Amino acid sequence: MADPIPLDSFRAGLLTVLDEIFEHVHGYLLDPGTSLFETLASVSAEEASCPISANCACLAVQVNHVRYYMDLITESGRSGEYKKGDWPASWRVGPVTDADWNDLIDRLRATYHEVTSFAESNERWEPQFVGGAFALVGHCAYHLGEIRQGIGVIRGRSVSPPPNPPRATPPPPQAPARNSPGRSSAGHLLRSHAAPAPPSAPAGPGSPPSP
Repeated sequence: MADPIPLDSFRAGLLTVLDEIFEHVHGYLLDPGTSLFETLASVSAEEASCPISANCACLAVQVNHVRYYMDLITESGRSGEYKKGDWPASWRVGPVTDADWNDLIDRLRATYHEVTSFAESNERWEPQFVGGAFALVGHCAYHLGEIRQGIGVIRGRSVSPPPNPPRATPPPPQAPARNSPGRSSAGHLLRSHAAPAPPSAPAGPGSPPSP
C-alpha cells in the first residue's frame, strides 16, 4: 500500500492551485495574466451587466455565484456539516453600477481569503473535506473559463466583421465555333469515318441474276 500524502503536501498543493486560479499564475493550468482577479480588473460595470446570451448569465451574476459557492463551502467546513444552499438566489443579480461592481469584487476577494485561511488552519481532512476541495477547484476554474469566454463575446460585438472579398467575375460565355470554309462538318466527318458497306454476296444457285 502506498504511503498516504502528507497533510502539508496536500495543503500546499491546494493553496498553490487556488492562488493560480484567483491571483498569481504558477503555470499549472493558466496562461500568464489570466487569473480571476487579473481578468476582472479589466472589466467595467457596463460589461459586467451585459447579458452574454439568452442562456448565459452576465459576468456580475457569475462572480456572485462563485462567491456564494465559496461561502457555502467554507461555512460547511467550519461547522463540520453540509450546508444546503439556495442556488437560485446565487444567480439573482441585476445590472451593476461601478460601486456595485467594485463591491462585488471586494466581497469575492474577502471570501477567497476566508477559504485560504480555512485551508491553512484546518487539520481535519476527512474524505468530505478532500472532496470539497476538489469540487472547489473545479468549480472556480470552470467559471473563470466561462467568464473569460463571456468577455470575448461581449467585446467581439463591437468589432466590425471583415468586408466580404469581391467575387470573381466569371468569363463571358463563348459562342460555338462555326465551320470554316473548306472544313468538313461534324456530320460529314462522321459519315467519312463510317464503316464501309459489306460487299454484295455472290449469286448462289437459284438466285436471280443481278440486273
